[in-house]
Parts: sequence; C-alpha cells; structure tokens
Amino acid sequence: MRAAIIGASAESIHTIKTAQKLGVEVTALDGDAEAAGLKAADNSYVTDIRDTEAVLERLKLIQPSFMLTAPIGRFLTTTGAANDALHLKGVSLKATELCTDKWEFHETLSRAGLRNCPCFLIAADMWRPDAGQAQRMNALITSITDNIHYPAIIKPRYGSGSRGITVAENWEEVQTEFGALSMHAKEDYIIEDMMPGVEYGVDGAVTGGKFHLILLRRKINTPLPAREAVAYISVRQGELTQRVESYLARAVSTLGIDNSLIHCDLMISDEAGDPFIIELSARPSGHNLHNLFTPLATGVDEAQEMILFQCGDKYEFTPREVRIMEIRYFDFTGTAVKVPTEDEARQKAAENGCSLEQWKCAIHEGDDMAAPSTGHILMSRGYMILGPGDDGDVLTQDEAGAKLENTAGKILSLFEIR
Repeated sequence: MRAAIIGASAESIHTIKTAQKLGVEVTALDGDAEAAGLKAADNSYVTDIRDTEAVLERLKLIQPSFMLTAPIGRFLTTTGAANDALHLKGVSLKATELCTDKWEFHETLSRAGLRNCPCFLIAADMWRPDAGQAQRMNALITSITDNIHYPAIIKPRYGSGSRGITVAENWEEVQTEFGALSMHAKEDYIIEDMMPGVEYGVDGAVTGGKFHLILLRRKINTPLPAREAVAYISVRQGELTQRVESYLARAVSTLGIDNSLIHCDLMISDEAGDPFIIELSARPSGHNLHNLFTPLATGVDEAQEMILFQCGDKYEFTPREVRIMEIRYFDFTGTAVKVPTEDEARQKAAENGCSLEQWKCAIHEGDDMAAPSTGHILMSRGYMILGPGDDGDVLTQDEAGAKLENTAGKILSLFEIR
C-alpha cells in the first residue's frame, strides 16, 4: 500500500517511519530540498506544496491509497485538494480551507453558536490610500472601538499555529500594531477578544463522522504579549474531558472535518459552560506532542492508529487511561553559564518524588538565548518530560500538576543563566 505526505519537515518523520513499520510505502513532497522528511521517505520529490496543480500532477502518477498528515500551516489545503481530486478517504479541501482561514473559521462556528466573541476582519486592501477605503477603515475602527475588549488578539487571517500573533492591551497598542502593518500589509488580519480562562490543547481524531478525544493538555504560557506555551500537563479522563469531547464533536461536524487527526487550542473559563475554541486544524500537533508526549501519557500513537484506520485494520484512539505528565520546554533569556547533565536532572526529579521520562537539551554553555517569542525558538532548545512518581495514581489532578510544576522549576534552577 502507498501513502503520500505533503510537507516533509522534521515533524513529519514520526508519521513517515510509523507508516513504513506498518508496511506502507511513503512518498514525501516538500519545496525544501533539505527537508528532513524527504530523506526519511521511500520516495521523495522537491515540489512547491503551494502549487496545488504541480502537487496533484505528481500524486496522479504515484496513485497513493491515502494521504498522511504532519504538523503544517496554511498549505494543509493542498492535502485537502489531493483527497478530493484522487477521491481518497480523508479531510476535504473545504474543511481544510475552514481550518486555515481564521475569519471563515470564526464565521462558520459563530453561526452555529460555537464561537461567541467579537471578531473583525481587516482586509489587506483597506490600506490603499483612497477615499473609499478610508471610509471603510473609519467604519471598521469605530466597530472595533465599540465592541472589542482588552486584551485583544491580532493575528493573520491565514495559516495555523502562533505565526504573527500579537496581543494589544489597549486601543493605543491596536493603533500602533496596525500602523506598523499598514507599511507592509500584504495579507488580511483579524482582531478579536482574548477570551478569559485556562488554555488547553487537544489531540484528537475523526473517523466515520465520530470524534475521538485522545488527550486534553493544560497549557502553561509565557506572559503577554507572546503567550507561547512553555509546558503542557496532561489531564485525566473525567467530567472535563467529556465536556470538551462533546463540544469538539459539534465543532468538527460543523466544520465538515472527517477521517483526520485533529489538533485544537481552546479556553475553559468555568465548570459548566462550553469551552471557547481558539483554533482547530485537521492535522496532528507539533512541538513533540503527537509523536512523543501524547503516546507517553495515553499509550495511543495517533499517527499509527490513523494509518491502521486508512488501511482498513483495527484501530483505537481512546486511551485506556491517561497518566498525568508534564512536558517542559526551556524558556530562558540570557547567556547559559551552566547547563546540567541528564543525570543531574534525573537526580533532582527523584529528590522531588518524580521521574524524568525524557530529556533532550540542546543548550550549551555560552549560548546566548533571546526571549522565547516564537514556538520555533523554544523547540530548538529541547525539552524534558516528567512523571509524578509512585504516588501519581493517588494524587488528584491539581496535586499531581502542582508536583510536576514544582519539580520542573527545581530542575530549571540547575541551569545558571546570566
């Protein structure tokens, strides 16, 4: 059986190798000749994945049985187009367009009562200096001023992930941000309320119209304005995960997503109401989540299970149980004077009653580290994954989470940063 994958970054390697272990021949396409996934695949082609026609011409020659997906942004749509053109069992072009167009995503879910917040589109052509555009812009500014609450989120209309997202604390900062954008704006933006609550990430899947929640992860973010996730703590199954699963089942149905892995970010502000969906995309999560953290916490390798589903074999996305664990990235700013060894980190974890399950540190003494304003900066430095130790099963969710956060802090204190 053959499969193809569009976008072959390093984050595609887990899916490619998993498919190969299951006896599937993989062809990878990417515009970067040095993309790591091209080297891992059985067959590879340097192809601009933004050029849908070129990709489809190549895929028609390959005739894949199904498409694989890796963490990818705006050009997830090329995978949707391939599924439609080749009549494959996978997410459609229309659904991928809704995932990657944040304005249409908001409008679609808002009409269904699933995303209730003030949100406005700022089109790139509004920056043209003519009278008609000025009137439109003035009307839009009035609407924003009258309806948006602060802090507010400003983000590019197209794509997924945290690219280009900024936070405005007041109207003056909105004016400053859009004043800068007006100098070089070549794309649409949206502005919306930053909803209150605790932010979570979700790994899931949809097969035959049924949504499966694999893992709910509580986020620990950097302060505003970056709000980059520096850690995730897995959440045990219970009332909260049931509520999230019910809500996301309605959301993916409304978006028309089927036969796909799902990555989602959402806010939860109370114990009774629906979550607020920030973003949802028909592809797996990045940042060593879908390929490492989620399998460790749940025992479910979502890439493997989706491939089994596509091959017509038995599959299972629902975990038997979820272990409370934490993945922590290194969010330092300054110069690394001392970097602990893995053994030192492991010892410190044990002293605090936790287990160090994974350690990958790419920081070296003498490295100068900028503030972690993007996920890419954080990911380049490595991570650690902690388990709560022998008493993890008897601790509550909050107790285990606090223990993990405290231990992560103790290990971070082993670094000397100036």
